[in-house]
Amino acid sequence: MDDEQQVRDFVSAALGLDGHRVELAHDGAEGLRRFRDADFDVVISDKAMPGMKGDQMACTMKMMRPHTPIILLTGFGQFLDRADFPGIDVLLSKPVGVQKLRAAVAAVLSSK
Repeated sequence: MDDEQQVRDFVSAALGLDGHRVELAHDGAEGLRRFRDADFDVVISDKAMPGMKGDQMACTMKMMRPHTPIILLTGFGQFLDRADFPGIDVLLSKPVGVQKLRAAVAAVLSSK
């Protein structure tokens, strides 16, 4: 989930090349609707989106399915502490590169 089309396209392309099936959402509300209707191995979301913020959405998702890992992307990652976001498994700073994205996904999937 990300309100920026370029970020959604980048994440989708990077993970698609690794064989992951990717579903996209443009905001937290849409992402939460999709989450309710399907089972996901991992969720990747922007923090700052209009309406429902990524960290708010993550807390709701964790209440629904506590074992689904959630990766939060943010332009302010260097100023934030992951411990301040209880619904988040990994906090990644934007802009995120392919290697860091892949490493984060691999780490959360291997810990499931």
